[in-house]
Amino acid sequence: MRIVLAKEKNLFEVNELIKKINLNVEEYNWVISDVTLTMLHDRKNQSHSEVMPNYTDFLFLKGEHFKKFLHDYSYSFIFAVLTALPRHVEHLNISSIPQIEENERYWNVNYTPVIPQAVFEIGFFDSTDVIFTGDQNILSEFRKKADFISFEEYLQTP
Repeated sequence: MRIVLAKEKNLFEVNELIKKINLNVEEYNWVISDVTLTMLHDRKNQSHSEVMPNYTDFLFLKGEHFKKFLHDYSYSFIFAVLTALPRHVEHLNISSIPQIEENERYWNVNYTPVIPQAVFEIGFFDSTDVIFTGDQNILSEFRKKADFISFEEYLQTP
């Protein structure tokens, strides 16, 4: 299943999005990839670019560590893919890293996450769109908490 968050500027900040859809990040392990940071501030509003430097291909975070990052920092992305994995997945053996920027395959209606164990992905595209891909039951729950459209409808929107 694929759904797209209707345009809500403040939900492009990861912290606000997670609150809105009531996502318990500690229930998953996470792969964070294809990141172009637009803003990363601590609670004193000081900017921090060293948390995920440009030379990092991806981060693998346990849910409790991601929760701590979200507590300590405020994140907004130009481009990024956040991949939720079941908690029992502690090691990755992947052939490709999730990407949204310059990835034609990502725009296929039948796209599935490139990490086989993924429960769902959250793709941040060009500071304008947030695309969810994955388990239908989980995405249906998110849909109840925020305004989403189908991926097909999104592709047809000018």
